[in-house]
Amino acid sequence: MNLGYASHVTPGLVTAYSRLFGTAVRERIASWVEFSRAEKTSLRVARLIESAGSELDALQTVNSYFNRIPFLPDSTHWSAEDYWATPAETVASDGGDCEDYSIAKYFLLKEFGVPVERLRITYVKAVKLNQAHMVLAYYAAPGSEPLILDNL
Repeated sequence: MNLGYASHVTPGLVTAYSRLFGTAVRERIASWVEFSRAEKTSLRVARLIESAGSELDALQTVNSYFNRIPFLPDSTHWSAEDYWATPAETVASDGGDCEDYSIAKYFLLKEFGVPVERLRITYVKAVKLNQAHMVLAYYAAPGSEPLILDNL
């Protein structure tokens, strides 16, 4: 089974997820793959002209893209206490929770060429909700204050 890289989506994966989650899967996955291709092309062009903000732009774009997917607790969405979905499952099922968003963002940013040394999936406490929470932290340089990509 595919881990969820947009660049590795196969017709078999789309067919399997369509059986599980309905016919709208084809459109959702096609949108994700197209977003990935367009953003990668944009980042390559930005790097060629040495745009300093290209990595930060990618972070914001990816964060916004996945935050549009509806939040669904695992108990409702997967009938499980805790389920960590692949990015493809999150997109195909049109739902996820905090760790699903963090994982999906991590993999797409990695696919875009953001160095994994700058990315950390981080367990935190959502103080306002008084519950455990997961976010993706981006460190521009070692020891720097992280930029937090969050679904809240």
